[in-house]
Amino acid sequence: MIRPIGIGNINNFKKYATNITFAGKPVEIEKRSLPDYDDCLSYWEKLKESKYLDTRSDSEHPEYRNIRMQNYGFLKRIDKITPMFIFPHEKDYRLDFSKRYCAETGFPFVKLSTEKIKSEFKKVLKISSLNLNKKYNCNNFDVLLAGYSPICPVGLGCAYPASGFKGGYVILIGDSGSKFDDLKSKKYSKRVDEEYACMAFEDELYDNVDQHILSFNHKGAIPRIVTYQYFVDNLKILDKYADELVKENGAKYYEYIKENEYENIGKSIIFNKDIAKKIEENNSKISKEEAVDFAYLVETVIENPAIKSLMKADLSGDVIKKPKRENPIVGGYTNDAILDIAKRLQESNFAKFSNVTRLKKTFEQLHEEQAAQELLRRREMPRQFREAESNSKLETISRVIMYSSNDHRNKDSEYFRDPIDTSKEFEIIKNELTK
Repeated sequence: MIRPIGIGNINNFKKYATNITFAGKPVEIEKRSLPDYDDCLSYWEKLKESKYLDTRSDSEHPEYRNIRMQNYGFLKRIDKITPMFIFPHEKDYRLDFSKRYCAETGFPFVKLSTEKIKSEFKKVLKISSLNLNKKYNCNNFDVLLAGYSPICPVGLGCAYPASGFKGGYVILIGDSGSKFDDLKSKKYSKRVDEEYACMAFEDELYDNVDQHILSFNHKGAIPRIVTYQYFVDNLKILDKYADELVKENGAKYYEYIKENEYENIGKSIIFNKDIAKKIEENNSKISKEEAVDFAYLVETVIENPAIKSLMKADLSGDVIKKPKRENPIVGGYTNDAILDIAKRLQESNFAKFSNVTRLKKTFEQLHEEQAAQELLRRREMPRQFREAESNSKLETISRVIMYSSNDHRNKDSEYFRDPIDTSKEFEIIKNELTK
């Protein structure tokens, strides 16, 4: 996850946060030598906790995958202890586990599993906020706004359980509406700043999410967590450069590029290239890499239903009447800070012309053959699953479960291909803008 400006080495913050886990090595489940079916169900229950499937140190320790595979071993054990021929007095353990899994996650109905993922996201946001506010006896961990990419499987409404959540973000706000004051407990005597607040919230999300439903254990799944003040401050910095560019080249120039030059990646991001040049020329305190990641955040926040709806209204003027508009992600009613973000984005040249997500081009891909086939494949899953034998059902479920931590077999990659996958394109764009 990209941290707010100035975070430096994560080790600098560990000394302020001795009770934060920051684990990266998955915990191995203690198993009996010959587990029965009830044991297998208890192992599956443990996998609700993210620590048993932790992937955060995989790049440094690829051998950690072996621990996760051992934790998944109960799936093969279920298959092994199921009798070859099921007599009336015997239980088909494969079928029983399949029924339990489907009832819990909504699988194989991708619309239902998506709704469960969205509900779990709301739930874990609230739990994390309440836990941290209670721990520090404050209201510094309130969630102002949260969401995810509109073109990830969750955004498209076609996600498998515990997968497809990408481009997530959380914007926190403190008591003052902008700052995080000192957060103190018996263990803390030093100042705990905004960067720590974001780190603490991430760790709380990780510890409290139901891994059966929503997984933060695959690439791009952990939400980016920032504060309201960080969002506002960075937007001001980048808008200064954006306003200069509009004066130099004209708004219509950048409008035309964003609307029409989307086939050619290089041409479509000319505005962001010009921003990168400004950053370099001015020796800005925001780096080119941070500017790209912030651009992605801004473009995703604009697609948040609450923000998108507000931006359709005239938010000009100093006084804005606060409407009772429900925030569909977090819950509750729109407050002044959300209105402020919507107004800033509505007036922002940076928000208007930034194009690192190339959403217009991406949304058009939904009508292309490949994306349509992937969507159809997912929507046909209920019929295929219903007609399958119990061993095939368990095998399919095992694939889905292991996919949540990227531990599926390589030959299954096509089986789980997203209808629209922009990760490689974004890497190309990021490399182009940071070189």
